[in-house]
Amino acid sequence: MILDSLGDIRLACVVVDPRRQAVLEWLKRHNRINDVLFHPDKDHRGEFEREIAGRNPAIGVINSYSRILWSSLIELFPLGVVNLHGGRLPEYRGANVLQWAIINGETETAATLHYVDDEGVDEGPIIAARKVEIRQDDTALTLRENLASAGRDLLRHWLPRLIEGRVPARPQDTRNAKVWPRRKPEDGRIDWSLPDERIRCLTRALIAPWPGAFYFDGAGRKVIVDQPLSLDRIAALRKELGK
Repeated sequence: MILDSLGDIRLACVVVDPRRQAVLEWLKRHNRINDVLFHPDKDHRGEFEREIAGRNPAIGVINSYSRILWSSLIELFPLGVVNLHGGRLPEYRGANVLQWAIINGETETAATLHYVDDEGVDEGPIIAARKVEIRQDDTALTLRENLASAGRDLLRHWLPRLIEGRVPARPQDTRNAKVWPRRKPEDGRIDWSLPDERIRCLTRALIAPWPGAFYFDGAGRKVIVDQPLSLDRIAALRKELGK
């Protein structure tokens, strides 16, 4: 959690997507639930903005947030809003980019700190990025932990500067930009026309607590893969399933 990186910086409030139960449980365990506001629906944006404004915020910090901010909300933060993004920008904008990087066979990703604007998803200028290696045996769990560590380091370094005023940031090169879609459980079905290594990457990316890669056995039963498959196991399954 980015709250671990605040140090002596005063927290005005925590805004949570009410659908993110894991975040709520973390806040309860760490006695931070009294600081919480919930992301509003469109009919209650005005009330939400008044609540935020009443807390006199200086800067907003986003991490792993699935909702889009709107212009009048961003304008309430005199020093802007920054996002700690778990992917390399601009190549990995959008949702589930940690999983997409593994699925695509990348050997490197990044924790990226950037300003938020109201132009689009993950499009604001980049303040700094920290590269994170994707090892051959990394899963979504281990890569998530490595990205979280890199992100905490970025915030510890930059937050003291950010609360003093705007810092230099470079525009993203839109020529390399791509927005990745949110993955659905059904997207985990193994496509046996893909190379073995690509299938192995899929299973690495979708282990528990994510829904998991899956296939159907000879009897038509759905088999969920909750651990990475080795290349030998994939070859054996191809033979067994006639793929």
